Amino acid sequence: MKQPCGAYCREGKKRALALPNRGPLRFTENGDLHPEIIEAWSEYGFYVLEGVIEAKELDDIEQDLTNILDRLPVENGSPVDASGRPALGAGCKGPNLFWSKPLGDPFGGTHEAAGRHPVQDV
Repeated sequence: MKQPCGAYCREGKKRALALPNRGPLRFTENGDLHPEIIEAWSEYGFYVLEGVIEAKELDDIEQDLTNILDRLPVENGSPVDASGRPALGAGCKGPNLFWSKPLGDPFGGTHEAAGRHPVQDV
């Protein structure tokens, strides 16, 4: 039975939050990464470091990303953004924006994206 995307995402978030692989960045007395973090990383393949980036820093990053998205070309090859300003990267010789359908992988396995980087679903 197919689940709607919203239900799938909610279930995934619930399962992820139940994993014991998150917490503050901790070190041992001699400055090494705490072994519990290393063990969780080895077990689950990732560790969520909480409290490392302050809210002010996250707001700054979000503003930068919003600015980037606002300045993207209105369509592939367009020299302007939605406000008629020069689009981000317009006139650059090298590729700086890869257009793709959602969840597409048109450049995976090619030299354009330095290969494919698969992610395992749980």
